[in-house]
Amino acid sequence: MKEYGLDLSNHNGSVDFNAIKNAGHSFVILRAGFGSSISQKDTKFEEYYAAAKAAGLKVGAYWYSYAMTAAQGTAEAKTFLEAVKNKTFEYPVFIDMEDADQYKRKHGMPSNDVLCKICENFCAYVESKGYYVGVYASESWFYSQLKNMTRDYDLWVANWGTNDGSLQADKSGSYNLHQFTSMYTLNGKRFDRNISYYDYETVIKEKGLNGFSKTSSNTSNSTATSNKPSGTTLELVVKVMQGAYGSGEERKNKLGTRYNEVQDMINHIASASATTLANEVLSGKYGNGDTRKIALGTRYNEVQAIVNKQSSKKSNDEIAKEVIAGKWGNGTARKTALEKAGYDYDAIQKIVNAKMK
Repeated sequence: MKEYGLDLSNHNGSVDFNAIKNAGHSFVILRAGFGSSISQKDTKFEEYYAAAKAAGLKVGAYWYSYAMTAAQGTAEAKTFLEAVKNKTFEYPVFIDMEDADQYKRKHGMPSNDVLCKICENFCAYVESKGYYVGVYASESWFYSQLKNMTRDYDLWVANWGTNDGSLQADKSGSYNLHQFTSMYTLNGKRFDRNISYYDYETVIKEKGLNGFSKTSSNTSNSTATSNKPSGTTLELVVKVMQGAYGSGEERKNKLGTRYNEVQDMINHIASASATTLANEVLSGKYGNGDTRKIALGTRYNEVQAIVNKQSSKKSNDEIAKEVIAGKWGNGTARKTALEKAGYDYDAIQKIVNAKMK
């Protein structure tokens, strides 16, 4: 099998996950964070995770390592697990072993044996907690700094060739996951792009790894029609956005008879105009606080900005009094000014006419 995906961190800023899916990608691998403190959790991880799941993309995760000792590798593993708790991943979780910002070199590059031990400690600890683990590095690092790793963990390998955005070589005989460029563009933005040659999702789910319960293929279809989770549509949408129901067929099976109503709301949030969503927020459709933020996902900021603007508007009766006081001009100029400010000219003029009788 072959499927394409992107890897993302907060450096990618605002991301349209439906556009990623529609461009032919099946998965994303998200940076959960870096270092050994939970304060270094990636600031976009939660948002990206919820949006990717809502778009029906498979998800993996990685942790950029700043470890300088084997013990620090274990410490980073524990922090990583804290960052990804209560989530499910259809793709492996990786330690990212490189020195992109020259931190290791500036602070005394560990020996190759220590670099290998850092990876092994991280992977062994995370694996012991029920995860499918792997190591990310460049092909040159795997052939030099990491060539003496004692365990054959899954490899996610960066080999960009001339890095022109295209896949230049089939590496399926060498490793399962290939990051082949950092110059892929989508909607004017640049991304790292990957190709997978392995059915990670099936293996992970069958073995009950990465937050999934061990499943049997002969029971999944029979349970789909009998499932009917409780809660409002909005409550279920929030749970989907948090990853509780997975993606694809897993989501269909878990939501059962509630799938269509829930997925319809998710699709509507992804495709409706920000103004439409803002009006629905004002009518109470998406609740308040964290519920609203989670349900709207990556649309939250643009929608909330409109909601805030509309909430600060004066009532039609207040504006009518201002019109009578001459603050909004006359005739066409009044109509233009009121409509530009977001007010209903006809409704306000009707109030004005009534007051002037």
